[in-house]
Amino acid sequence: MDEVPFETLLLRQQAHAENLTSFRCYPFPGQLYVVPYPLGDDRLPVAPELLVQHSRTHRFRLPFCFHGRTVKMVTRSGEPGSEGPVTLECAVRGGNEVRCPYYGISVNVTGLLSDDCNMECRSYLPRKLRGKQFVGKFWDGLDDVER
Repeated sequence: MDEVPFETLLLRQQAHAENLTSFRCYPFPGQLYVVPYPLGDDRLPVAPELLVQHSRTHRFRLPFCFHGRTVKMVTRSGEPGSEGPVTLECAVRGGNEVRCPYYGISVNVTGLLSDDCNMECRSYLPRKLRGKQFVGKFWDGLDDVER
C-alpha cells in the first residue's frame, strides 16, 4: 500500500477547509490549524483587502505557509471597474528557495467569505498604541465575544 506524502494530506485538508488555516511547524511534523477570521468593529467580517492593515492594528495574525513565514496578500485582476479575488500565497522572495505548495496554490479569501455560513470568526482586541507604533502580542487577549 502506498503512503500518501504529508504535504499532500495537508493540501487536501486546506482544499476542504471552510476557514483560514495556518501551518504550525512544531511539534514535528507540523499541522494546519484554524485561524478565526477577524470581525471589524461593526461585527462584520473584515474586507479581505484590509486583512494586512487589520493585523497591524489588532491582535490578529496573518497565516503562515509551510516555510513558517507570514503569507503575502495578493489581489488578482478583476473585470474592469471591480477588484478581483484576494488570495494568500507563499511569501518566498526568490534566491535558492521555491514557493511551497501550501500557499503556492493560493488561498482564495474572497471565496471563503462568499460562503461564510460555516466560517469561524472572532473579534480580536486592538493593539495598544505606544508612540506611533502599535504593540502587543498577536495571540494574547482574544476576547470572549461569541463567534
